[in-house]
Amino acid sequence: MIELLKYGSDHFRSFGLIPYTGNKNELLPFIASKIPGDYSRFVDVFCGGLSVAMRIPGNVIANDNCNQLITMYRAIASLEKPVDDMFAIATQYGLSRDNKDGYYALRDEYNRTGDPLLLWWLTTCSFSSVMRFNAGGKFNVPFGHRFPADRAKNRLQQMVERRLHGRISFACEDFRNIQFLKGDFAYFDPPYLCCAAAYNSGWGEKEEKDLYNLLEKLHARGIEWGLSNSLSNKGVDNNILKDWLNSHPEFNVYTPQRLYYFDRMKRSEKEDNVEVYVTNVPENRQCLEKMPELI
Repeated sequence: MIELLKYGSDHFRSFGLIPYTGNKNELLPFIASKIPGDYSRFVDVFCGGLSVAMRIPGNVIANDNCNQLITMYRAIASLEKPVDDMFAIATQYGLSRDNKDGYYALRDEYNRTGDPLLLWWLTTCSFSSVMRFNAGGKFNVPFGHRFPADRAKNRLQQMVERRLHGRISFACEDFRNIQFLKGDFAYFDPPYLCCAAAYNSGWGEKEEKDLYNLLEKLHARGIEWGLSNSLSNKGVDNNILKDWLNSHPEFNVYTPQRLYYFDRMKRSEKEDNVEVYVTNVPENRQCLEKMPELI
């Protein structure tokens, strides 16, 4: 069964390598309880801030189609002493909650050189911890008056400790181009079609339909998967997802917040956000005996 990796320094509940919109920190114990324990590779298709990939044991492939994000992860993972090396950068630029000039000097240097290590501090200290680039590929998020030193150290230390628990490798592929293998467990946490966040700007109906087509193909090949998504958000419904679920009663659908089956046909009341977890893993292969607790 799946036991989430636990890190001794993890007392801030700051999972993942960066803060990231849509992370699954709170839902991860539930998701872990639905994953079979005998996968050969765990493929995190939309890895985002690594809140899932950093806690899943064994051989993990963390994929995202954001090249800057994956380049940054690879650079940090290659450091012999990530904590020391990354904090040396913070010292060099005098980063703090109040040093706006230091932040903008760092941003200018990143936009000039593209040094991926600088991007980590930019994201950590930017307004709302947003990673955003303009049409020319330049990082353009303003200073956020943030310098969460303890949390930043904690996140980097998790990267160090993750190496002791198994291999994590990084890929930068469109989800439609990933080569899934027999024995994989694929986890999908795509941008939510019914949410208007900037993070979802490159995701539309075509991508949504292509995703469900891929899930059907994986199911036909005997490859197990899990999907996190939202049926509705602030009065906006994801009708493509609803129709797809209605046409596939063979898949198990859960509402993680309440831990019960989602009734596709009878549910009528509106909620601000109805998040679901969908999987083709049979219940007798799910790790239901124990739900690991986050530290």
